[in-house]
Amino acid sequence: MASETISIDLNSQESLIVALGNVVTQATTVQTQLSNIESSLKGISSQGLAHDYIIDDKDFQIYILRAQELQTLSEVLHQHAMDTLAQFIDKDKVLATEVSNLILQDPKTSAADKQMIKEHPQEAVAHYSEEIAKQEAAGGTTK
Repeated sequence: MASETISIDLNSQESLIVALGNVVTQATTVQTQLSNIESSLKGISSQGLAHDYIIDDKDFQIYILRAQELQTLSEVLHQHAMDTLAQFIDKDKVLATEVSNLILQDPKTSAADKQMIKEHPQEAVAHYSEEIAKQEAAGGTTK
């Protein structure tokens, strides 16, 4: 589950927020994958060790619950950092960096787009930052 991210010049507060955004993404992925594993196991196993100890006893639910807790905690920490450090950061730049990282991790993104973001991260962030500013100016919200 290696994730691709870009690296650009950010101050320490912006770097912290981007790192927390990456944690949110990874925690969401873990939670989703664990839920998918559980539903897959139910469909393929009607007996044996997996069925007896994981599905019937609902022991696997504990791990899914912990993954959901980690996801919620990471979201809260990310939002807290955004709110607390708002006056010290370029919010559009941080959000644009997070968008770039999410695009890199999206399996639907074309290889050419991923390559462009990797080779020109500053330009990609500048582009997405401009788009975010346009949306905000048009009355859209980015939180």
